[in-house]
Amino acid sequence: MIKNIRKSIDFALFTATPSSWDTSSSQQSKLGTYLQLCQDQINGMAIAPNKVDPNSQAKLKELKSKIKAKIAQLEKQKTSVSKSDKKELDLRIKELKEAEKEIEVIINSSTNYVFQTAAKPQFTYDKNKDTGVIKYDGSIGSLINEIKHAFQFESGQIDFFHDKNNLTGDPIPGLTYDVYDEIETYKRQYAYDGILKFTVALSKAEIIAAHATQKARNSLGIGRVDIKRMKDVKVDVIIKVADSYALDPLYDKLARKPLGISSSVKEVVNANKKRSFSVNSLGISSFDQKKSYIEFVKVYVSQSPYLYVKY
Repeated sequence: MIKNIRKSIDFALFTATPSSWDTSSSQQSKLGTYLQLCQDQINGMAIAPNKVDPNSQAKLKELKSKIKAKIAQLEKQKTSVSKSDKKELDLRIKELKEAEKEIEVIINSSTNYVFQTAAKPQFTYDKNKDTGVIKYDGSIGSLINEIKHAFQFESGQIDFFHDKNNLTGDPIPGLTYDVYDEIETYKRQYAYDGILKFTVALSKAEIIAAHATQKARNSLGIGRVDIKRMKDVKVDVIIKVADSYALDPLYDKLARKPLGISSSVKEVVNANKKRSFSVNSLGISSFDQKKSYIEFVKVYVSQSPYLYVKY
């Protein structure tokens, strides 16, 4: 905790220093504001770890038990399968063992985590309550998918930000949220379920071709993809995932390069060409492109506290 308090004080001092890249009046230091910022962070640290509420605690314990049982089941299967299938089982077991470790990180986080069942699974963050909301469809596979996102937030792989003109809505995923973050979550879900079933967006030509076949006319399988191998969870498949084959893909605009808080500003900007709104809203293009993204975060939150990153 001492280390974290020192980091909090260093952060307050850092933000109290005028920004060399900002020549506007906003670089005027307001000591009281930054002292309060520091105090708020220290107060947050004073809250005991293991903040997960009782219902969520039970859900995490249940999940750990399910994962442990699944690992045992897969280990047993290894004794009677081919060499290639054994390798596949090993990949799944490795993923599930990583999941066990990551759940412990979430349990011991200073951030509170709650779980909700919802038609559309997702992970969101409420800065005012310092709460991560894990929404899943009720299945263990969906839950383990979204918990991976929570761990990504905890480890600085993904961030969130609020459009300062729309503070009433939920924060949206920030610029370090990339397609590889989704690949990680889908691999995690596959590790538990042993299969992934989802729909991908199709072009007009693909839709016409699908409807032209008797098989497609007699089924609801247009755009349906079933993945049965870990190696098939890859970029060119995941970027096409959609709520319906006739709708836009969910992840097509995400950066196709792994990003995190240690990535350079230049890497983050260049990788998010398809998210110009977010780039422009944050004003990151005006920052020193050679510095790391976390350095931008430290300056940004000192002036506009609408960007949420764990570091």
